[in-house]
Amino acid sequence: MENSNSTELVTELLQKITLLEGKLEEKNIEVAQLKKLCETDSLTQVGNRRKFEKNLKSIISYNKRYKRQSALIFLDINKIKYINDNFGHDTGDQAIIFTAQTLSQYIRDTDSLYRFGGDEFIIILHNVSRDMAEQKMLDIQIDFNSKKFEYQDYINTLTVSAGLEMIEGNTCPITLINSADRKMYEEKRSYERS
Repeated sequence: MENSNSTELVTELLQKITLLEGKLEEKNIEVAQLKKLCETDSLTQVGNRRKFEKNLKSIISYNKRYKRQSALIFLDINKIKYINDNFGHDTGDQAIIFTAQTLSQYIRDTDSLYRFGGDEFIIILHNVSRDMAEQKMLDIQIDFNSKKFEYQDYINTLTVSAGLEMIEGNTCPITLINSADRKMYEEKRSYERS
């Protein structure tokens, strides 16, 4: 009799453990989905600013430890305000989506693309020299600026301005972002004057 009760208790306990393991797995999936939602830009489906800022700290630490260099390219779509004002915000949103999709084609699997905000994007190129990063930035701009963007009544090329900074082990994240942003805006002002 006692042996039968013990077997039933063990069976019942194993069933409860299995049930709890299933619920735990469901919760782990939910947490992973929430994490992805928190780190993904809802419009473009690329990493968002929160994910960029988190990853940048890790990149700086990695580069310091292993004496590596990465590059940060700060990009901004030119004349997005003109598109929004004259063709509507839906067209502007589609231009931002087009930009994210196009920029993602230019990076390696080891690199990263983030939407920093509005019409601004950041590309992180890992393990590159300054010369390689500058050439990559130029190649991106030349190719991107030659692509046609078409949406409803808008058919034209989009262009991006860009600024580059190297990420080294002693880099201050805020200084790095501000410097790349400033370089991008210098280029943008030159573009707008032409």
